[in-house]
Amino acid sequence: MSRSDHGYPWKMCDRGGVERTQANLCVAHGGADGHHLGRPASASVRSPRGVGMPQHMTPMSDARRWLAVAVAVGSVMVAVIDGTILNLALPSLVRDLGASNSDLQWIVDAYVLVFAGFMLTGGSLADRFGRVRMMRIGMTLFGVGSLVASFTDTVGGLTAARAVMGIGAAIISPATLSIVTSLFDDQAGKAKAIGIWAGGSMAGIVIGPIAGGLLLSHFWWGSVFLVNLPIVAISVPLLGALVPESKNPAAARLDVVGMVLSTAALATVLWATISAPEHGWTSVTTLGTYAAGAVLLVVFVAFELRNPLPLLDVRFFAERSFVVPTIVCTAVIFMTSGFSFVLTQLLQFVHGYTPIQAGVRMLPMAFVLISGSVLAPRLADRFGVRRIIVLGLLLQGGGGVLLTRPGPHGAYLLLMIGMVVHGAGQAIGFSPATALAMASVQKERSGVAAGTNATARMSGSALGVAVVGSILVSAYGSDLRSHIAGLGLPSAVAARAQESIGTALGESAKLSAAAGRGLASAARESFVVGASQALMVNAGLCIVAATIFAFLARIPAATKLPSDRHAIVGE
Repeated sequence: MSRSDHGYPWKMCDRGGVERTQANLCVAHGGADGHHLGRPASASVRSPRGVGMPQHMTPMSDARRWLAVAVAVGSVMVAVIDGTILNLALPSLVRDLGASNSDLQWIVDAYVLVFAGFMLTGGSLADRFGRVRMMRIGMTLFGVGSLVASFTDTVGGLTAARAVMGIGAAIISPATLSIVTSLFDDQAGKAKAIGIWAGGSMAGIVIGPIAGGLLLSHFWWGSVFLVNLPIVAISVPLLGALVPESKNPAAARLDVVGMVLSTAALATVLWATISAPEHGWTSVTTLGTYAAGAVLLVVFVAFELRNPLPLLDVRFFAERSFVVPTIVCTAVIFMTSGFSFVLTQLLQFVHGYTPIQAGVRMLPMAFVLISGSVLAPRLADRFGVRRIIVLGLLLQGGGGVLLTRPGPHGAYLLLMIGMVVHGAGQAIGFSPATALAMASVQKERSGVAAGTNATARMSGSALGVAVVGSILVSAYGSDLRSHIAGLGLPSAVAARAQESIGTALGESAKLSAAAGRGLASAARESFVVGASQALMVNAGLCIVAATIFAFLARIPAATKLPSDRHAIVGE
């Protein structure tokens, strides 16, 4: 293995004693005028104390720095948890609000769509007005939306509240990542902090169903939103007390046109993807919406190329050092969302677990996600970041394939193996890829870079659910059709049963004992067939993403780590 394959871009030096602390940020050891190679005069200047801090910030103790990381991670976790916790409450919404299938789709999708659509704007606002200030605003919006969602009694009101929560989350997520990366100048500390941030983000995906199961066992459906309020109430004052403010010292005026165009393009493309299973992938509605999104995206890129102060400098997408790891991050979240969509239904509908039982059985995967994300920087340093990311992608795809091998009557231990393997791959692939992407841009633009990275992740999340869900539904319906042909079911019952496994199990309870058992058994078998086909697509994407990264990724050359590296990375 070449030297450039080992570890993170901890420290890179050019001629003349210029030290690169990020791929495109050069800081010199001296100079009276502040005009150093590759850095504007207003950028951070290295000093013996407060290393890498912006000039208006005072040095931080290590204890306060890691407390600030903890607050940032806790803040982003609440946004991630809310993205998954609602799924367990959907049956209650049908009973209490009379929500239709279309209503349920928009209640869920309003959050994801707005979250992704406003992500770049959130990163830009954080750079201009201050990351802590915008994060506190985002947390407040998230709390207000949660309060309204908890007590609304209409589908429209709940959908609107979810959209407000999505705006808050779009501000929170990029702000937390840019805060975490700005707290550290040394790449070892930065990589460890990103690993903790990634672990918290990923753990939220699993904590959501567990928390939702507990709440729904004792309270009404609105409690899944009300639980956010204490976290918001604690985080907002702690952010101001512990986390130092940081912003782009040379921030330009807001690119309003760029904000509108980027949000509209992303929202349009995501709407087309999310609604494609309902309208059909080749329908006029879907293709027409994709075309409109593509036009908006082209207009956005053309405008940004001509804008002297763009929201997003699209030229840096030509840099493989940023694009390739961002592709990996998107692929990892695509596969995670698709896997989670299948997993929760598999555990409850096929294996018969209650929501809380299913959540508890996902705990081993949560442990692997958290510990794997924290360990990922050390693994990358020891074995090489290229090898670790490729291994992570392959493990993630393999775990999805293993999940459906036991069939509808398999033991939990076999299911757990699939979950743990998938979680391990997700953890060790995501954290190093995020670190590489963030290290490729200047610290002063870390907010927009974090927003871009987070937008890609949320887009991947929406695509993962839409694509995997579409394949699952299609394969399930086709397989079930052949299985129930001999059961003599009324045509209306047979048609409804093919819509989803939940509908099929509900219809089976209305039939005679023999017919009901036959339909329920066939539905479970067909769901496993559909899930297997859908997760095979995930596995194929893993192979494609691993191949792209293995051959196209540019890993910065790493010098020898300092002798106190164990203290830096917690070994």
